[in-house]
Amino acid sequence: MQKITSHTFKERLVTDMKALLLKDIKVLAGNMKLYFILILLYILLGGFVPDLGIFQLYPILLFSLFPVTALSYDERCHWTRFGITLPVSRSELVLSKYILGIAGAVFIALFTLAVNLLFPILFQNTVTDFRLLSCYLLAIVSSSIISLDVILPVSFHFGTEKGRMIYLGAVVLLCAAPAIMDSIFDSMQLPTGAAGSPLYSGLSTIAAIFVLLAVLLTMLSINICIRIFDRKELA
Repeated sequence: MQKITSHTFKERLVTDMKALLLKDIKVLAGNMKLYFILILLYILLGGFVPDLGIFQLYPILLFSLFPVTALSYDERCHWTRFGITLPVSRSELVLSKYILGIAGAVFIALFTLAVNLLFPILFQNTVTDFRLLSCYLLAIVSSSIISLDVILPVSFHFGTEKGRMIYLGAVVLLCAAPAIMDSIFDSMQLPTGAAGSPLYSGLSTIAAIFVLLAVLLTMLSINICIRIFDRKELA
């Protein structure tokens, strides 16, 4: 009986998440066409530019912060008041926003990875270092998720309008991250190339640290948001 109950709970959770994510995607669909054009432009430019940077960062950052935009729409139309009357828990409403941001960042990162691997082969007759590129994108995805972990609790507590200041600060910091990382490696004069090079070792260590921070902060941020949302009066 316990196994059946557990299985039923998992099915219900998956169904609820699909419904909430579908709602957010449909709400964002009006702006997604423009976003996809900008993102495709940045990714294509990144495929022709030899060094990584803003071309890889901007699309991932934009998609990871989609939950803030979705939450803003919820506030404007007072959807949250309606949402709590549905057979979904407040925890699921919070969790859906994190899944939307993380899934969006990972999806765009994989697409960016494919473009940056294929374009040099097709148009430049060169081969991109897969491991080096993967570590770089992994660090960017983790940084974007960390920014989401900071922004969502503020947005849930104070509202998205006040949370936009944190949003702008996160954008500035994340846009500066690739330049900072490049300048550090340039100053160290580390050779690029093989996976065993000092550059790969340093970047893989940085990526691992960012991933660990993203996992820990996401768990903490989700718990904080659930507590904030549980105490919030919406009637």
